[in-house]
Amino acid sequence: MDTTGITLATWAYLLHRSGVDAADPAVVAACAAIDAGGEAGPLAAALTSAVRAHVRGEGFDAVVAGLGAMYGAAVSEDVVEGDPAAHLAALRRRSFGDSRPWLAAIADRVDGALVERLVMVERFGHEVVLMDPNPWDDVEEERSLSLLEFQVRWELAGARSIRAART
Repeated sequence: MDTTGITLATWAYLLHRSGVDAADPAVVAACAAIDAGGEAGPLAAALTSAVRAHVRGEGFDAVVAGLGAMYGAAVSEDVVEGDPAAHLAALRRRSFGDSRPWLAAIADRVDGALVERLVMVERFGHEVVLMDPNPWDDVEEERSLSLLEFQVRWELAGARSIRAART
């Protein structure tokens, strides 16, 4: 399963719902098709395919480049430089002022190996709520991490995140 692609497609749809559309008409049309209703699985697969036309790799740099091609200045990469506590405070301030989820790279264990995974952060406070990457299936995958656990996993993956600009 293409977890990164599905996560990015879900994020693209959420951006669409908040008024931020991709420059690619195929992505916009796939989001509009989901709005119109129908069988969720094929519609989500079409959106994932449209997003994957831009984001061809799995790594964070490939995601940033692909999203940049899709959204231009409407999305930006955030990398911690300097004091991590100051950066966490800035993340809290931004999350308070913008309820849209943002993307974070975190370290995660998969089959015994430590891998970098892209997640959507839904709420950021004493507890960090990671959004279900695929709301169109019947599997509930939302999960919560303590702020400390999130911070450790995030820093292990390079303390990088991606946000949409406020509209």
